[in-house]
Order: sequence, then C-alpha cells, then structure tokens
Amino acid sequence: MKKRNLIIAALFTTVVGVGVVFAGTHSCKFGYGHKHGRHMDHKIDHVIARINRHLDLTDAQEMRIREILDSNMDLVHIGRDTRQMLQEHLLGMDPLSEDYQKSADELAGMLAQQVREKTLASARIVREIAETLDAEQLEIARKHLDQRIKRFEKWHNKHHEEN
Repeated sequence: MKKRNLIIAALFTTVVGVGVVFAGTHSCKFGYGHKHGRHMDHKIDHVIARINRHLDLTDAQEMRIREILDSNMDLVHIGRDTRQMLQEHLLGMDPLSEDYQKSADELAGMLAQQVREKTLASARIVREIAETLDAEQLEIARKHLDQRIKRFEKWHNKHHEEN
C-alpha cells in the first residue's frame, strides 16, 4: 500500500472513529444527552445524519450502521469513565511521596492500555461501517477526508509557523 493511501486510511479511520465516538458531545453540553446512556438514540441519530449528509445512505445501510453504533456505544462510556478515574487518581496522589513516580508510571501504562483498546475498538467500528458502504460512497468519503486533511494542514501550517 502506498504511503499516501496508508495515511489516508489511518486518518479516515481516526476521523470517522472520532466522529462516531464524539458526535454526541455537542448535545451533551446542551442537555440533550447524558454520559450514563440516556438519550443514546439521539446521539446515534446525530452520527447517522452526519454520515448521511455526505453519503446518501440507503435505508438498509442506515439500519446496519445504527445496529453497529448501538451495539458499541457502551465502549465509549466505559473508556471515558476509566480515563476519568485514572486522572482523578493521579491528581489525588501526593507528588512528594517516594513512590509517586512509580505510581504515575503505572497509571500511564494503564492509560496507554486504555487508549490502545479504545483505538482498536474504534477501528473495528469504522471497518464495520465501511463494509456497509458501496465503492462510490467510500470514494466520496475519501475525497471528503482529503479536503479535511488539507484544511487541517493549512490551519496547522498557519498556526505553527516558525517566526
């Protein structure tokens, strides 16, 4: 696989995965969702609407994507709750104690494992969703991703120029 295609595939996985995982955060801010699972249908509807806006999903595709998202939404909350618990534990430790660095290292390892598991779960969700799309829809998604990458690169270059 060419380096560019590999980068596009990785970014596509990341962007769609992040979109799937965080599509409901806007509605959480305004009281439409809740982190403990209430109003999950609203979040799933939001994700499907975002995907459908660009890809014109069939009813069968929409149903399959809804099933995929519905069966995996618990992973989102378990990961967030675990990360929050680890962060709270780190903040509660005494930085002057002798075993502080060792404990922080253990927490970092646990967090790294959590991020790994979340990334693999997101990649599996994205793959399942990609398998429901046809070739034309995948091409549209890749073009959309290319545009987002270009916008990000432009933004990154503008804000991270060396003076």
